[in-house]
Amino acid sequence: MLNEHTIYSIQSMNNVTDLSREDSITFEEYVSQCRTFVVNNMSIDGLSNASDDPKTRHKRLISLIESFVTKHEMNVEGYLTQVGTINKQKLLDDVVDTVTGLGILKDAFENPDIDEIQINDYKTIFVVDKGVTKHLCDSKGQPLSFFNNDEVHTLFNKLVDDGTGSIPQFTDGYPIVNTKTARDQYRVSAVHYAANARDSDLGNKPITSMVIRKFRKVKLTMQNLIDTDTLTPKMARFLELLGRADITMFCVGKTGSGKTTLLNIIGSTIPKNKRILLVQNPTEITFFERDTYHRNIRNAVHWEVRDSGSKDKDAIYTATMENLMSNTLRFTPEMTIIGEARTKGEFEQIKRSIQMGQPVMGTFHAFDTEEAIGRMATEVGGDIMEAKNLFANSVDIIVSQFRFLDGTRRVLEISEVLGLNPDGSVNVNKLFEFEQTGKITKNPKNALDHAVGVFRQINGISEVLQKKFYRSSISKEEIQEFIDVDPTPSKEV
Repeated sequence: MLNEHTIYSIQSMNNVTDLSREDSITFEEYVSQCRTFVVNNMSIDGLSNASDDPKTRHKRLISLIESFVTKHEMNVEGYLTQVGTINKQKLLDDVVDTVTGLGILKDAFENPDIDEIQINDYKTIFVVDKGVTKHLCDSKGQPLSFFNNDEVHTLFNKLVDDGTGSIPQFTDGYPIVNTKTARDQYRVSAVHYAANARDSDLGNKPITSMVIRKFRKVKLTMQNLIDTDTLTPKMARFLELLGRADITMFCVGKTGSGKTTLLNIIGSTIPKNKRILLVQNPTEITFFERDTYHRNIRNAVHWEVRDSGSKDKDAIYTATMENLMSNTLRFTPEMTIIGEARTKGEFEQIKRSIQMGQPVMGTFHAFDTEEAIGRMATEVGGDIMEAKNLFANSVDIIVSQFRFLDGTRRVLEISEVLGLNPDGSVNVNKLFEFEQTGKITKNPKNALDHAVGVFRQINGISEVLQKKFYRSSISKEEIQEFIDVDPTPSKEV
């Protein structure tokens, strides 16, 4: 005898309508049957015609889903009204969102406070909400999850499909994919289940992991950072001067600490006629300001890493981060901005640029100034002390940032780099510092433990840095407040 779901599947495949069913079905089962209906009617409606534009295909898909919901009135769990009828509009909206859209991630994508979505397995989803990592939940606080691992792969295809069918290979032969969403250009990193360990608690089923890193559609300003106590107004005024000068500087910190956001803000202060060359993987910083003729009034070139699919990653015409960085000097940059340096080859290209006298700005992972210079030297290899000496005498400013457990972000220090001390340590002139008091309070926004501290100016800028400001037509009056030291701490934050 055929079971209930087999009968229902046959009905879906053959457009059979049954309005008399009194049994109930879960939403996941209903969506599964809807997908069967859509797949079996694609060729009939011409939905699979690749020559159609994405909007046309999307309209046809919606039409098929509407047809399914109309013909298959079922008691879907969670959609019964108090009088025992089906809330058809809500059911239709949710099925459309699940089949054509982002499904359970829709609200997370639309929430501007969520910066990152972390899919550890199809049952476990975390989000970074206002800097705090927590489980993805519905409006009632119930954790959300996918029905199975196939749902994760379906989501990946939806995210990266730009309508041309050029979806990156994501198979056991190509288990690692770093790409962007077609719609919002968010960063997507996914690892195929072939490279994920299975868990017996999930029935030894496949597990695919994925991280979606969102970018703010509205750029933050220095005032936003002041308002959130990420730094003080005086620190902000100093950092804004860096974009006007020929300064080599790096923002360092762990993932999510705000490095790229701050670099974007500093970069926006670079004079509009100054030639900027950006190299990123993927693009997070942009300087586009179009006039009425659609010309960019900024002299900026934006390059983005592209994986050509070639197995020869060292080929000089492959658009790797390293190769693009190597090509920057041919484009006569006055400032090179590196989205994030990660590998030995990328740090070698930074070394090459600064040896040629080119100012560079960028980000990478390190905790403070000493560690930042040490990592740069270690990455390039060879004679470590020689490399350390080069970077210590070429990098002007290191900005260190940190995200605390309650989600608050702080600029921990802004320091000058003044070469090496006789003992080989980095000569650091610490200008500003976030000093923790040891006091712990509750963050009123999320009731999490909050580490209290104060901002303080430690030292004045060196004569070396003063001269660099003067060469960039920045007057002594503008930098006087940074030459003078006011050790008065800020209010506790």
